[in-house]
Amino acid sequence: MAEDGGDGSAGAAPDRPRSRGLVVACANVAGGRLVDEAGDYAPGDRTERFAAALARHRPEIVAVSELDCTRGSRQLNRLVEGLGWPEVHAESRPASDSHIPGVGKLGIGIASRYPLSDLRWIEVPPPPLRFLHWRTGKELKWHPKGMLLATAEGPFGAVRIASVQVPPLHMGRDESGRVYSYDRGPGLAYRERLRDFLDAALRGPDGAPLRRTVILGDMNMPTPEAVFADLAGARLRDGFGSGPPPATTPDGRSIDRAFVTDDLRVREGGTIAMPPENGLGPDHYPCVFDVRPRAWEADRVRALARRRTREALRPAARRPGPPTDPRPRLR
Repeated sequence: MAEDGGDGSAGAAPDRPRSRGLVVACANVAGGRLVDEAGDYAPGDRTERFAAALARHRPEIVAVSELDCTRGSRQLNRLVEGLGWPEVHAESRPASDSHIPGVGKLGIGIASRYPLSDLRWIEVPPPPLRFLHWRTGKELKWHPKGMLLATAEGPFGAVRIASVQVPPLHMGRDESGRVYSYDRGPGLAYRERLRDFLDAALRGPDGAPLRRTVILGDMNMPTPEAVFADLAGARLRDGFGSGPPPATTPDGRSIDRAFVTDDLRVREGGTIAMPPENGLGPDHYPCVFDVRPRAWEADRVRALARRRTREALRPAARRPGPPTDPRPRLR
């Protein structure tokens, strides 16, 4: 995995003991479905494969896209059952009908071992582009996508988590057969519109900039830093470091990413291996990131902890007793 401030390389995340920081993961789980060598979804729910991969890294927060949000689904809880959390705090939002056979609704979720608060759902504007499937040419509608936000009280205080999925432009093409891209033509214009929308939507009250925030998930674009590296008045750093990011899909794209505000750092970041079994594997690899406060932020947290410790150990002030009369009493 890549360490922030190191050589910027990133790759497969090794199995390892629990971090002293906040370990967060993201996974596009395709409703629990795997794909065959042709890229087609295989029948059958294999959520347990994703759960086993996550369990090797013991994340404390998991951001999930293409979550099965069909009524009665427990997929989000099933994904984290093997993590050994004392409690599971899970929130999800259905976003759209599903394109995956056997799954009724897809959405976005956050599961955490820490309590979640301040939930917010942001639906992003759809691309103003005619959607012809890149391979079949069939005309389709863009499925709604967006971002689920929640605050988690982690090991070094409150951290805002934004679980995101934006529209997959690369799945569509125009009438001439040219596949859409966020980096050119009408896709580039939509990217700028999307960035402006998120820039306004993510600001706090009175336009306050982002602070202590991790944005992660399926960003569906070849250069997500063009949207997420400078957003809502904050500079954000790529969780994979400064070098070339690792592939997060079997066809070599790096579209599942994490960005953290400048008051945080990613000590390590990498993909979670899920080798094919019986010819079936995921169409996105899960990713894991070890998030810490920046040095100056860590110093502030430690100073606050020391002050609280001193206050807790300080002897309580004596209560004044009843007033005494200095005059001698006559017997």
